Amino acid sequence: MKIKEVVKSFFKVFISFSCFYIILFLFNRVVYSYVNYSFTNSKYGITLVAEMMAFFFLFLFLILIGKRNIFTEKRESFFKSIALGIPVLIFTAVLLIAGVGTILQEGHLHLPNFITVFFLCLFIGLFEESLCRGWLLNSFLDKLGKNRKGVLLSIVLSGFLFGCLHLTNILAGQSFFLTLIQVAQTFMIGMVLGIIYFRTKNIWSVAFLHAFYDFAAFLSDVNALKDCQFVSTLPSSYYIYMVCSTLVICTFYFLSFFLLARKTKVNALVEEKEELLPEDVAKDERKKLLCCISMIAVWFLQSLVPVHFEMDEIEVCYTYEEKEKLQHVASFYTLDTYSLEYSFYSEIEPNPSFQDLFHSSNYSISYSFSLEEGTLQIIRQDTLEKKEIDHNILQYILYEDETRYVLYYLKNVDEDSTLYYVSILKKDLNSDYDLFAYLEHHTFTSYVLPDVAKIGTYQEKNNEYVYPYAVTFANDAFIITEENHLYVLKK
Repeated sequence: MKIKEVVKSFFKVFISFSCFYIILFLFNRVVYSYVNYSFTNSKYGITLVAEMMAFFFLFLFLILIGKRNIFTEKRESFFKSIALGIPVLIFTAVLLIAGVGTILQEGHLHLPNFITVFFLCLFIGLFEESLCRGWLLNSFLDKLGKNRKGVLLSIVLSGFLFGCLHLTNILAGQSFFLTLIQVAQTFMIGMVLGIIYFRTKNIWSVAFLHAFYDFAAFLSDVNALKDCQFVSTLPSSYYIYMVCSTLVICTFYFLSFFLLARKTKVNALVEEKEELLPEDVAKDERKKLLCCISMIAVWFLQSLVPVHFEMDEIEVCYTYEEKEKLQHVASFYTLDTYSLEYSFYSEIEPNPSFQDLFHSSNYSISYSFSLEEGTLQIIRQDTLEKKEIDHNILQYILYEDETRYVLYYLKNVDEDSTLYYVSILKKDLNSDYDLFAYLEHHTFTSYVLPDVAKIGTYQEKNNEYVYPYAVTFANDAFIITEENHLYVLKK
């Protein structure tokens, strides 16, 4: 081999390698760093990681058990397969228009949430379709799908299991009623996705339809730091509306399934084919027309379902006023025990038995604070009187300045992160009105926040005032001002 050829080959490989490395470097500096920023500054970041892990675990599992063909087999192209999902796309379009309208009305877009919800829905679609259509439906088809009846039974069974999969949302705090509504709707949409998958054998198309639908549903809440939550007692009109709407939606999806599962379409794809006569083909065409007319009628029926409630009657939405973030020092620390002592002047002579504890008419009272197994307890040292503040506390902070003591603590209430705060003025404390009496007459102010990771203190440069401070898992930072007003700091 000539040296010239070796040098020429080396430079070709070196140039290719260098180009690849430069592209990889730029990707890491620009794309990866921004995606990473989005994941760590989004309320969906943790859920996204969990969904990604679930899909990759399922993917490896299916490969190991010899189900690689789920991801490679295609009876129809991606776009032809998507065309069969027009019934799903109709509902997706409605949700998408509502979501885009909400974002335009709010006048801004929370980009980290938008990016992470895009990938979250993508992996939800991949995971649930690979599981329920790729594995479960194919397993049923292998055992039952030799003829048309077996195929339809397989699709119904896999759709039922797909619906039941959403029963786990009860564990996440969703009400039993809303979970049943979700199970019914996902059962029917699962049947539609099942017949699309059977006819196309294209797992990527049903994963797209699923992901696109979820993305449109998430879009309305993408700007919210904390998602809206249902009130504890819903009006009866809401239950009636949801039942009626679910019946209409399920009917629409059932008609869609009936349309896609016509005998002429399924019979051609099964092993044990039925003999079709000309009148059978004509009957199928009449069914097709009847289904289309019925679907249009049901769609318009949806708009006639009466709404006799306002949105603020059924859900609580959280909005937080923004405040500029200035140069500051933030401190985080965990207190297990803390001692507090305050002094005051009194004209009443002290008890002789305590004479050695006091000088002249200046009194001091000491308290110890302790957090044990989630219970915050205060003990007055001279009388050993005890007071339990609250239970299920994750963390508490206590500090003082020239005029006050500040006590606040974090706990989870019904899956919410709630911060409880009280400011105790030193001038109000004396021998007759001690800390316990103060806490009896002054309630803690509560603030419902997104998932809080830690609490601490926040102090701006050239400002001695110390603010209570909380940071969420999405790196949203909150402070409480002198007026007891909660602000989220601009990023």
